[in-house]
Amino acid sequence: MTYMALSVVYHAVVMPIFPKLYEAKALYEWSLVLWLSIILVVPALFGLLSGLSIKEKWLHRLMRKFNLSTVHPVECAWDWRFQTLQESWVLIVLKDNTKWAGVLGTGSFLSSDPTERDVFMEDVYELDAQNVWQKRNSSVLISHGEIQSIEFWPKGDS
Repeated sequence: MTYMALSVVYHAVVMPIFPKLYEAKALYEWSLVLWLSIILVVPALFGLLSGLSIKEKWLHRLMRKFNLSTVHPVECAWDWRFQTLQESWVLIVLKDNTKWAGVLGTGSFLSSDPTERDVFMEDVYELDAQNVWQKRNSSVLISHGEIQSIEFWPKGDS
């Protein structure tokens, strides 16, 4: 629904330009470029800026300067945490208290589908009785319904 509203606003803004483009004979050579810009380029740039605004929190900071509260644009903590995931150490605790320690890195995968929040961890470590991590030569796929919690540490920390 948000995309529909943004599309309606965009078209309301550019709609007054349409008759001028039809009538402007001097712009005839540029008409294809202008139409492609209105239909493709400007909406793509608008989407890019919207995404950057969410990622960099530009609008959120502006609203806070005016003491206005906002609804966060990212719908759930899962999406927020994993949208810019840096390589990190993780400890995943399952609902049956099984613990999976390892690295979430470039070879890992985290589902963005709200109905399938599964995790593929590329490097798995064994936890001994003293919680010392011993590298295994394996990976693990953890199903969405099994996860109780995930703890993160930056990869640089050991």
